[in-house]
Amino acid sequence: MEKKKWRISYRTQLILFGVFLVFVVAIPVLYVELRRPWDTLDQLIAKGKIVIVQVKSSVAPEDLQKLNDFAFHIDEVADPAQEDYLIWTFNIFLMEGNLLPEEDMKKILEENEYEGEFNYDKVKKAYDFWREQFSKSPEMVELFKKLKETLVNARESAHEAQFDFTDVYIMADNGDKLVFLLDSLEWYEGSYPGLEFDVVENDCEYFRGYLKNGPGFDTDPKHYLYHIFPKFSTDKWGTWFSVWLGVKNDGTYNNFSLDFDAGSVKKLMWKIGNFIFGISLVILLAIIVITSRLSDAIMKELEATNRELERLDEMKDSFLYMVSHDLRTPMTSIQGYTEYLLQKSGQIDKERQEKCLNIILKESDRLTRLINNLLDLQRFRAGKVTMDLTDVNIADTIAHSVESFQGAAIPKKITIEKDVPEGGLIVSGNADRLAQVVANLLSNAIKFTPEGGRIKATAALVSEGADKLVKVTVSDNGPGIPKEQQADIFQKFMQIKSSTRGKEEGSGLGLALVKEIIEYHGGKTGVQSEPGQGSSFYFTVPLKQKEDPEHEQQNTDR
Repeated sequence: MEKKKWRISYRTQLILFGVFLVFVVAIPVLYVELRRPWDTLDQLIAKGKIVIVQVKSSVAPEDLQKLNDFAFHIDEVADPAQEDYLIWTFNIFLMEGNLLPEEDMKKILEENEYEGEFNYDKVKKAYDFWREQFSKSPEMVELFKKLKETLVNARESAHEAQFDFTDVYIMADNGDKLVFLLDSLEWYEGSYPGLEFDVVENDCEYFRGYLKNGPGFDTDPKHYLYHIFPKFSTDKWGTWFSVWLGVKNDGTYNNFSLDFDAGSVKKLMWKIGNFIFGISLVILLAIIVITSRLSDAIMKELEATNRELERLDEMKDSFLYMVSHDLRTPMTSIQGYTEYLLQKSGQIDKERQEKCLNIILKESDRLTRLINNLLDLQRFRAGKVTMDLTDVNIADTIAHSVESFQGAAIPKKITIEKDVPEGGLIVSGNADRLAQVVANLLSNAIKFTPEGGRIKATAALVSEGADKLVKVTVSDNGPGIPKEQQADIFQKFMQIKSSTRGKEEGSGLGLALVKEIIEYHGGKTGVQSEPGQGSSFYFTVPLKQKEDPEHEQQNTDR
């Protein structure tokens, strides 16, 4: 059993081709759009590096080491359970100089949506803790104040330059612990020196590894989803992205960090992603709809073409049948009478012999005309016909043709009339071919006109826009032609299907040849007919324009 081959439907091929074109056009656009978040992120990182360098350059290495030592000392003596109170009171000590009243602190915390415990006794206890620590190292107060002022100024200057970031801060890592040193935030939301940062809980193992591997800039997070999209950190403070500069100071690593709100970048990425997805979906749907309709239109056209080819094939089969019949009929007559004369040689009288020979001659002429028509039609279709064009009086052509067909009309008692202008109508054409056209139309009319009928041949001058044309019409009162067949009456294989036209259908070559000859002369053919009311076949050819006498004289002079 032969395996059935898998084929893609024509409609599917169109859809796939449309999708391919969209991707070819869309890939550059998608690349540009996908680069936009990265460009925004790169700009933020570049600005962040500038701020960090400024902060780092404002701190002397020896001062930084003193700050580190103080922070790790605080980590040893401070109570982590009092984290919030230690943060508040440290920053108030630096920024305000004195402890704020209880009501003022409550109000500020409420305004900033603080939901934790607030105990003013614990506030005072934490404040006393810082006063005690700084009393042991009074020079540290000025170092922290100066550094705090630097961080706050850096943040405010960046804001004025339309670069907003969440925080700029400094951390210290002694290889055992990672602690905060100082930040630029307000007293109620920052950190304190020695506040330990849990690298495991906060998924920052790679951060400590970076600090120990060497100084320089890096970003956080440095890991990317699918190695394409940045993985932003999200916590209770929002979505953020960090840029840091690591430096080594004696045995301690310091990290100068800047956190900025990456929500705008993340939103831009989602916006562009949704935009691209939406546009892709719309384009895909449009491709499906358009290609579907295009496919339907093409399929309808193909089906119509296929039906037309089938119809032409039927016409060709009918034509071949009629031609073979028309060829066989005269051949049968010629063969029959020839055999009869041979068999009866010397036994029939002269009159009978001449009658048989005349029939043979008539059938031979009929056979010759049929073959000539076939050859002429083929030469016209192949564009191999050339004609000598001269001035032809179409009125004389009609008169001569009507006169020559009077004898053919007598057996059916048909009357043939003509109506042409007395002065004649001159056209540029081939006299023999135009006579052939008129003869074919008259022969056709006689064939289908009933006994006792009438045929009329006319010629008249008509206008078509600015053009002057000669219109020749041959009308009869025969059975007529159905409307649905009139458009194809001049086709090569066309056979009229009508129960009222009897057996006189012919091969259909005459009208096809008429069309080719008239079109060669730059004219048109047509028919007007109603079933039961006869038919009028006509053709038009351009009128020969008379040259004005002055122009004609110039030609003569030359």
